[in-house]
Amino acid sequence: MQIMIVSLMLTWYGHATFTLAADGATVVIDPYTYKAGLFTYPTRRFTGDVVTISHNHFDHSNLGAVRHPRPGQKPLVLRGLTADGKRYHPIDQRVGKLLRIRSVNAYHDEVQGKKRGLDAIFVYEMPGLRIAHLGDLGQKRLSPEQLKAIGAVDVVLAPIGGYFTAPLASIKAIVGQLDPWIVIPMHYKTTYTQKLPISGQTTCPATNGSPPPNVFCLTSSHIDLVAWTKRIRSAGKRQVWLYLTFVK
Repeated sequence: MQIMIVSLMLTWYGHATFTLAADGATVVIDPYTYKAGLFTYPTRRFTGDVVTISHNHFDHSNLGAVRHPRPGQKPLVLRGLTADGKRYHPIDQRVGKLLRIRSVNAYHDEVQGKKRGLDAIFVYEMPGLRIAHLGDLGQKRLSPEQLKAIGAVDVVLAPIGGYFTAPLASIKAIVGQLDPWIVIPMHYKTTYTQKLPISGQTTCPATNGSPPPNVFCLTSSHIDLVAWTKRIRSAGKRQVWLYLTFVK
């Protein structure tokens, strides 16, 4: 009999930083670095068994902010790129009995990395649920090879702010390619990133580049992805956008 996870808690800490907690383990995704006057999400200390890094920019790769839950141990660090950011470092890692983490090679721009370098898409697989974090994806579309490598996903964490990533129209097209049940926007302008040249808003948009009526504005920074996926599936909808609220 196939084991199914009961819950998978996702928490958004701003920008592209999340934690996934399930099966007794916590994964920290793309932890950011505070920069005075530029990037002012609060300095945080995360506790996690595993850290995944999509690329090496300061707002995605603060390993010093993560500690292991057990004193004396260090988190398992899974980098999608080499330390210098110039080459891919493919990941296919089992964590515990239920979690598998994979990376898929991608680009930070639309010209195969010539402008902004490389990016790694991370796929987190557990029984009955698969999540893709697109990192700073800059491509206008995913290739057939990338789509095959990613596979079917239930949830996509997608950058929507543009400038450093693909424009929103391209991200919507990529979401259409992946066709998940749920899309969670990330990497957009908020009150904490006012000086970054990215687009966005400080509140959940009613119409600003989002596809109503499939938009939910949640008042929490964390959700149970298992429960929400079941809810969306039962409603027969796909590509439902869930905006999480940053809680300081």
